[in-house]
Amino acid sequence: MSTLNSYIIFSIGGYWFALPSHQIIKIIKTPSAEEGGLLNLGLVQVAKYSIQILDLPHLLMLKPRKSIASTSSQQTSANRSSAHSYSPFLVVLKGEQTQSLFGITLATPPDIAEIPAHERQVVPTEKRQTGAFRYIREVVPYNNQQSRQILLVLDLLALLEVPQVAAQTEAIDASRLLTTNSQRTAA
Repeated sequence: MSTLNSYIIFSIGGYWFALPSHQIIKIIKTPSAEEGGLLNLGLVQVAKYSIQILDLPHLLMLKPRKSIASTSSQQTSANRSSAHSYSPFLVVLKGEQTQSLFGITLATPPDIAEIPAHERQVVPTEKRQTGAFRYIREVVPYNNQQSRQILLVLDLLALLEVPQVAAQTEAIDASRLLTTNSQRTAA
């Protein structure tokens, strides 16, 4: 008998994603700008907590998938700018190596599904070296109410490293710039 694991499942840009439910801290209503939501800046303030928003369409280099229901150019351009529009649901995650909080905004509430271990297929290491697959750990065939889909199981550790690496690189670059400037003024 195969082990069942619980996942939250959600769709962004016509693609289906999954995260193990044990990695989720909470799913909340996304705060509006008046309540501390600065989605266009990639930040949300909830009580005393700052939550950095992960822009999945950008990180995963997603191009909106065409569907029968959304063929007009208005809907397609709305999908392209979805990262900066208000999405009512916020999935809150915690970094494993840091105490930082991260969030993924969703237009619709996520589902919960039990997925047998034997259905999950690990993405080979060579495919995970570059591009969007570096953030995808496994793929799973999944039947939702409308059709059969492929679930992309996100690698939370890889996703949460991105902002940390970018911040560290900016700090290193800033320190080099300060060192170079101070050397010039000393000379």
